[in-house]
Amino acid sequence: MQENGLFGPVRAEMIAVTEVTRAAARGEEALSDELEKLSGVKMIVTWGTDNDELVCEICEPLNGRESAGRNARTRNTGYIRQR
Repeated sequence: MQENGLFGPVRAEMIAVTEVTRAAARGEEALSDELEKLSGVKMIVTWGTDNDELVCEICEPLNGRESAGRNARTRNTGYIRQR
């Protein structure tokens, strides 16, 4: 991949990882919303990480934490390279 002044390989990788994570989280939210609407059962979110050396200091303490409600399902995808 060539740099064109705006996007080099490092930035392209950062954007790709971030956007794939964001899309996956939004898909999980949509499915959860649909299941709640159809069944009336409230979903409980359990935060999960890969529990490896790549997990950041923001996500590491959240591993295994459970919470309920719409805000709980909105993952923190507001930073670069979250996976």
